[in-house]
Amino acid sequence: MLYRYALFGTPDAYSHGMKIAIPYWQGRVSPVFDESREILLVDIENGRERRRITMKLRSSNPLARAGDVADSGVEWLICGAISISLERALAAKNVKVFSYTRGSVKEVIDAFVQGNLADPIYLMPGCRRKGHPLIHP
Repeated sequence: MLYRYALFGTPDAYSHGMKIAIPYWQGRVSPVFDESREILLVDIENGRERRRITMKLRSSNPLARAGDVADSGVEWLICGAISISLERALAAKNVKVFSYTRGSVKEVIDAFVQGNLADPIYLMPGCRRKGHPLIHP
């Protein structure tokens, strides 16, 4: 069970719209966000992907990178591994992070919209999500 349902309702509750960001490489979630050069910005509305654009990341500095992501209007960053400094910088900008994610971009977007992103199939090998904000403890 995901906390997402308690926070946002069922997948049909996306009528208000939401923007997520996914760092990617060769059609898959990039394994390390800190090293990613670009992200996909995905607008979700009515439980469906409405628009997708690419944004280049200008800096490797955690504060600047977090600022760029937040300034684009992102509510959720779905990524692979991420440094604690960058994760904290994003949190300070009110961007929620769902880390240690693997899979194709399409599969991950679909899983997020359907409320299935916490499924272990999307978990990077050797990682755990105990205490992750989207998963009940």
